[in-house]
Amino acid sequence: MKYFMSWVLALLVLSQAPVVLAAERQIDGAEAEALLLRIKESQVTITTIIGSFSEERMIKTMPVPLIFTGKVYARPPEFLFLSYEEPIQHIMKVTGDTVLFYVVDSATADQINLQNVAEGGAPPNLFGWDPSDFKGKILETATGYMLYNPEVKAGGREIRITLDKETLMVQALIMQEPGGDVTKIIMKDLQVNGEIPDAILNYTLPDGVNINKMGQ
Repeated sequence: MKYFMSWVLALLVLSQAPVVLAAERQIDGAEAEALLLRIKESQVTITTIIGSFSEERMIKTMPVPLIFTGKVYARPPEFLFLSYEEPIQHIMKVTGDTVLFYVVDSATADQINLQNVAEGGAPPNLFGWDPSDFKGKILETATGYMLYNPEVKAGGREIRITLDKETLMVQALIMQEPGGDVTKIIMKDLQVNGEIPDAILNYTLPDGVNINKMGQ
């Protein structure tokens, strides 16, 4: 549940990390405005996104990191579906302001309304965010751009998001907990405007599964 909430908070905030690496160049002023405009223009032609991801959870009390892999499906700005395949099958489905989290073969699923998590209920997605609303810092790296906000933190977490330099799509998400635990999510093989299977778009829980409505 801890990592489910980490994902939810990350989805609420585009990027929030005060960590700056030496090889990065800060972009600001007219250059930053031009980049944000390019990002916004690149979103216009995208209707769906399908790809893979890997998630590495480095927990201080564990000798080795936990590695998860899965598929990602998005139809910005209202739909995001993460299908975790290894080592534990589970899903996270975001529709509008509602997030559903379910571990396959469990008797219960968790559901949360994002408007009850953070003020304003920001759009819960990584692919359809509005660049015109971004007020943080932008760094240029060798392979892309890092976006973060040093003045805003979600529950004490430090969060960074990097975008691919060519496609301007999400490349990686890094979340660091106050206690030192780190979650790193890498997007891979992203394809745009493909057909998302009906089984994903219309996913429903198995019969008999109880829904735990968190914070409601």
